[in-house]
Amino acid sequence: MSYTISMDLIKSLYSKYQSSIGTLKSMWESYCKRVIEIASRWELEKILFLEKLVDLTLSRELLEEEYKVLTTKRELGLVTEEEYSKRVDELTDAMRKVKEEIESVVSMIREVDEAIKFHMHTVYALYVFRREDIEKMLRTLDEMRSAGKVREDTYNIVKKDLETILKLSRE
Repeated sequence: MSYTISMDLIKSLYSKYQSSIGTLKSMWESYCKRVIEIASRWELEKILFLEKLVDLTLSRELLEEEYKVLTTKRELGLVTEEEYSKRVDELTDAMRKVKEEIESVVSMIREVDEAIKFHMHTVYALYVFRREDIEKMLRTLDEMRSAGKVREDTYNIVKKDLETILKLSRE
């Protein structure tokens, strides 16, 4: 007894796999495009996170300075122990909250950076940033700085990152 597989079955299976492979290709291209879009947008919007860190760091420094001034005033007898103790408690609480916010923002940046890096490594072998896209991001960054939307230190960090990506895209 011999079993014969029909050519119609083979053609049907082949057609099914061709369709599935076409779907995978389309999904992969869409995935690659989205990864690049999200990574590009993150590089620009990360500026807001970095500026928040600068603001929080400044707040922490101001609170620390106020604590030093208050301590000096207490030593000179310009504030009572009760006033000093009450204000130190307030300052300590405020510094704790600022520290927690700093840690939270740093954690957010790290988490998004790592996730994007993972996805970029996944697609990087097959998709390289288009030079025009990076140059457009650099122009947008320059416009943001000119409009006062970006601090100089933040601008320099992001510009360096974009220039590194631009360099990698040429290699």
